[in-house]
Amino acid sequence: MKLTKEIETVVRVLATKFRFDYNEAIQELTKQWSNTVDGETHPHPPHPPHPPQQLTQETTNDDHIKTRRQELFAKISENIKTTITADRIATYKTSKGNTQVAERDVISDIKSIMDKDGITYTEAGSQQSKDFRNVGDIGLNIEIKKTDTNTIYFNDTCPSSDIFYVIFVTGKTTKKYCVPPQVICINGHEMVKDSPWVYEYQYKLEQLKNEYARGEGRKQREGMISVYPRPTYKADISQLIHHNLVVETSNKK
Repeated sequence: MKLTKEIETVVRVLATKFRFDYNEAIQELTKQWSNTVDGETHPHPPHPPHPPQQLTQETTNDDHIKTRRQELFAKISENIKTTITADRIATYKTSKGNTQVAERDVISDIKSIMDKDGITYTEAGSQQSKDFRNVGDIGLNIEIKKTDTNTIYFNDTCPSSDIFYVIFVTGKTTKKYCVPPQVICINGHEMVKDSPWVYEYQYKLEQLKNEYARGEGRKQREGMISVYPRPTYKADISQLIHHNLVVETSNKK
């Protein structure tokens, strides 16, 4: 029995929130939902889909691969912090509205670091999320972000535990404080964990898509106009940024 889109949406939301593999969960749920024998569908399978020993082994393997990804990201992060100086980060600042030039420079610098260390990766296509995919051939995904302010944009990709972020803050100085150029390396879950409402938003957005933009819901909408709701995720990372207070000096005698 095929799972409904509503169930798949709930599983996807829970997978993001509780950090488990979506595809594995769907496969497991499908097996438990129906067991087809001689063309008949039974709501409950007569036996567990996996013996306890196999489940334990799979959990252990998952934990091991997650640990390897964290360790590799920590290594790459350290290399970035020691290789890319504050002066270099300051050059990433967008000039005359040309963001693509700055983005190309950032990506080029990261590529050089990983190439020097012999770390394998697959580059994402233009305008796709996860700039570096399957890093180290262990499924590590890294997204590079650059900001001249306190805000970073994720477009329609919500941060999750499956994506690690390298965020370059180009820095700025005001009368009250100074933000030095810096780099922040963080797992996506750390940015979304304090916003649990986002999962309800995702669920309602999927419902809206089903009602107006795809499948039977789309077919019921008459006329030439079509719609497709698309989210824009962004984050205020002020709490992650290191600030220096500006000490005012007086020249009065």
